[in-house]
Amino acid sequence: FKNGSSSSSILHWPSSRALEYLVKYLRTTLLHLDLSGTTVLTEALKELSTMNHLLTLNLKGCIHITNDIFLHLPNWKLQELNISYITAIEYTNGLENITPCEELKILKMNGCIRIKDNELLLLLLTNLNKLNTLEIQHCPLITTNGSLKQIISAKPISERIILTPSPK
Repeated sequence: FKNGSSSSSILHWPSSRALEYLVKYLRTTLLHLDLSGTTVLTEALKELSTMNHLLTLNLKGCIHITNDIFLHLPNWKLQELNISYITAIEYTNGLENITPCEELKILKMNGCIRIKDNELLLLLLTNLNKLNTLEIQHCPLITTNGSLKQIISAKPISERIILTPSPK
């Protein structure tokens, strides 16, 4: 949605104010938040850090989100996080800060094109002990001969990893 004042101005939704409202009135009752495909900014998501009952957060395709999102995640009970197709996300100063999410069971990071084999391995084997589902389709730097082979051998057989190799 373009703002009429300038052709280069973009109205970002939901705004910080809208998220402040969610936090103020739904902080203890909101369990699932789907912001997928919106133009929400990372700065607006700072409000989410106090939502201590949030179980799922879907940010799929939120193209204006940066690595700083991992500094603001509601980390008490978050069990499912979808950061698919947020292409700016990297491990350094980004995913490495996901460690407070101790309850995270499902991580969807399809299309995160900057995450490398060794970084994914480090993340999964040291920081996300309860993770049992990982979606990493269309991640060209993650290979079956790299981190996935080691991850599969280190995790119990009851846990699953979803991988669809990127087309060459």
